[in-house]
Amino acid sequence: MALLLMICVQLLVHSAHAQFQLSFGQPTQAVPTTPRPTLPGGFDPACKDAIDNCKNYGSDACSGVYLSWAQKNCEATCGFCKRE
Repeated sequence: MALLLMICVQLLVHSAHAQFQLSFGQPTQAVPTTPRPTLPGGFDPACKDAIDNCKNYGSDACSGVYLSWAQKNCEATCGFCKRE
């Protein structure tokens, strides 16, 4: 079993190294981004939660140490849809 695990790890490392070699040194162009449209008052109609259970976490999950997580996962529930 240990030998099989060691072989799998070596294959993964080799594959990752090969992929790195293929992409290393090839310049890539940044893709221009356009801001999401907003309605009057700054509300973003495309704003939605990335997960379905944001309300279960309560308002404490929208600030403090959870702020960056909430901005990514619970944008609508936490009220981050309005542009400032």
